[in-house]
Amino acid sequence: MTYLDRIKLELQDITFNDEELTVLAQENGITNPTSEYDPTSNTAKRAIYSTVLSVLEAIANNPKTPGYF
Repeated sequence: MTYLDRIKLELQDITFNDEELTVLAQENGITNPTSEYDPTSNTAKRAIYSTVLSVLEAIANNPKTPGYF
């Protein structure tokens, strides 16, 4: 499972394209979002959750995003 796959797993029904998720992942310390995710790494988990939080904040800061509210 890649970092992007793991982020999508957390987001479930929230859809952002891979390019948007890649930018958000890189902003949260995931240098290569298409690399293999290491579930035993606390640093990797923290980066995943930080990225998911960034996605949720992006949605919250743009209430006109269709399909989310």
